[in-house]
Amino acid sequence: MFRTTASYFPRIGLKREYKQNLESYWEKKISKEEFVSNMQEIQKHRLDVYSKSGLDYIVCNDFTYYDFMLDLSFMFGCIPERFSHIQDELDLYFAMARGDSKAQAQEMTKWFDTNYHYIVPEFDGHFELKNNTVLKNWLEDKKLGYDTTPVIIGPFTFISLGKINDNNKWLKPSQTKEFRSLLLNVAKQYNTLLIQLQENGVRRICFDEPAFVLDYDKSFLKDIFDAYEIVKKNIFLDITLNSYYESLSYFNEIIENINFDTLGLDFTFRENVENVIKFGLPKDKKLQIGLIGTRHPFKDNLNEAKQLIGLVQKKLSLSSDQMILSTAGPLMHLPVSLELENFDPKISNKLLFSKEKLQHLNLLKNILNGRSDYDFSDEQLEKDENYEETLLTIKKLNPKRAHPFKLRYIEQVKSLNLPKFPTTTIGSFPQTKELRQKRSQFISGKISESEYNQYINDQIKYIVKLQEDLGIDVLVHGEFERSDMVEFFAQKLEGFLCTKHGWVISYGSRAIRPPIIYGKVKRTKPMTIKEIVYAQSLTKKPLKGMLTGPITILNWSFTRPNVPKEVIAYEIALALKEEVMDLQKANIKIIQIDEPAFREGLPLKESKKKDYLEFASKIFRFVVEDVDKLTQIHTHMCYSEFDEIVNYIYEMDADCISIEASRSKGDIISSFEKFKYDHAIGLGVWDIHSPRVPSVEEMLEIAERSFMYIDKNLFWINPDCGLKTRKYEEVIPSLKNMIEAAKILRKKYGEKIEGVL
Repeated sequence: MFRTTASYFPRIGLKREYKQNLESYWEKKISKEEFVSNMQEIQKHRLDVYSKSGLDYIVCNDFTYYDFMLDLSFMFGCIPERFSHIQDELDLYFAMARGDSKAQAQEMTKWFDTNYHYIVPEFDGHFELKNNTVLKNWLEDKKLGYDTTPVIIGPFTFISLGKINDNNKWLKPSQTKEFRSLLLNVAKQYNTLLIQLQENGVRRICFDEPAFVLDYDKSFLKDIFDAYEIVKKNIFLDITLNSYYESLSYFNEIIENINFDTLGLDFTFRENVENVIKFGLPKDKKLQIGLIGTRHPFKDNLNEAKQLIGLVQKKLSLSSDQMILSTAGPLMHLPVSLELENFDPKISNKLLFSKEKLQHLNLLKNILNGRSDYDFSDEQLEKDENYEETLLTIKKLNPKRAHPFKLRYIEQVKSLNLPKFPTTTIGSFPQTKELRQKRSQFISGKISESEYNQYINDQIKYIVKLQEDLGIDVLVHGEFERSDMVEFFAQKLEGFLCTKHGWVISYGSRAIRPPIIYGKVKRTKPMTIKEIVYAQSLTKKPLKGMLTGPITILNWSFTRPNVPKEVIAYEIALALKEEVMDLQKANIKIIQIDEPAFREGLPLKESKKKDYLEFASKIFRFVVEDVDKLTQIHTHMCYSEFDEIVNYIYEMDADCISIEASRSKGDIISSFEKFKYDHAIGLGVWDIHSPRVPSVEEMLEIAERSFMYIDKNLFWINPDCGLKTRKYEEVIPSLKNMIEAAKILRKKYGEKIEGVL
């Protein structure tokens, strides 16, 4: 009999109960006991969904109070010294994620090629199993009547995605000679953890090793094998080794040298299928086949899945008892359920969210076990018949700005009357409870469109004056009319479907509603002109037009799996190109096109990266190629590692790029040490993902450090991201400190931009 499993069902809750609980606790509206009790109720609901969906192997330890990588750091004692003043464990846990008045939060960055952010572990070489939260979670679920399988991020992924201080410089462990010792030392703690699980009656365990799909150096294989020997010492548990997001690297070496019972693979990547057929599996092993997609909400083709499973079963001579059916990856990248949505049935019949994906997985199991007469005829997604022609058009594109940067920037500075170290913000200002209520009232029809528009204009007027009073050099309109930087544009473009409750966690309690691209993307009318032009009419200072870039809209939306992403990105870019030209016609002199997801879409395999990066930079140039030389183009990127992409960012040919650097204290800027980046850079000197107010001295430290690699005449000062999620009582003092830092720098290095390049 075929059996099923899945993991990381979304913790956000159908109505964002997780977010509400977290933020209520942070705001001291509920006690610690209420917080923990509420979290337990959310977990109970998740277990109930797993059970009712027919899963044969229900997992545990895939629920977290903030982040599963942070959980490992906390459990293994990887707690930086700067948090030693905190005694309460829960306060300490959240301080590591969010910072407090005395200590800066740990770095946060993207989880592989997804929009989920994890808290980066900081290693000093010492590991100690402080408390076995995996066992605690298993025992709690056992009390509820569930015999679960703990799932844990494996030691290779944990160490590979952390960082270590090497001569006052933070590096990936793989870049240092300490990698092997870190991996073997933490493996001992994993072994202790497993022994405790085993002694308490746990029978199965799953190690998730998504880092096994990366192109890591082959020399690390011995370290991995030695680490797993340590992990497995005196262990008799049934162990699943699971990997996803791409095809498994060093497939044959892994299956021959790591002692596991079940191998889990993402079979949506053809290379995994080919490797399984080519190399096979040891006769006593099981295969966990991930075929239900978790990176898109469209129905999976069960007929194709059935045929592929049959092929693998025949080639490997596997019985159905040796094959476990699974989702292709974590379900947390999808919304919870369709049940609160109200889509056109012609569209909704093609869609599945997490709960429905589990039901689809159960249906596949029943089909294979002969318990369903499923009709495969209604499975196929409609094909876009013309995308081959679009691909040819894209291939022929060779967009470029008409004037070189040196000439453009000098004239832009004069035209805009910019001082040295110009200050600005990334775009959004706090979205208050009142603002969200007004938006809800407008959507529900409780207030008229004219009332709502007047309210938005009042907010714009307030924020323009506030920025002027603070002394900011380049202003923004605050983006009060926008619920989300991608959803806002999706609501104004054809081909997009927006959800009401399709929330997906990005980090902590922060969730987004990715729109669904189900058809051809088209712009039918201007999208941002009205608010931007009104804001600019209120001030003589330059004000930025704010757009979200084509790659970010693409990567932060759900796309059809049967249409090339390049085609969809090109359609989005055409729409944005029209908007850019309309902004220029409206006399908006600075246009910012945010691409925070530029690197996020970077393929995990080296062989695929070049084509993606060349396309991503080309499609950005395509959007802006027709602007005048006096129109200054900005872009923004956050939480990106720049070493391998800096030259492609340069090829985007934006006049100014703003980047995150606050949590890493400017370490990210070392990416520019070897690459002469001679365009303007707005270095984020303030971590907006933390509620703490950074000091002037902290901001100056980051700025001064960056001057080793950046021309002071090309240096902008700004926060590292938008201010939407912050509160005004944090924002205003932080902006005052930022302005003060700029004044100090001008006093030290001069008021005027001189000698650019």
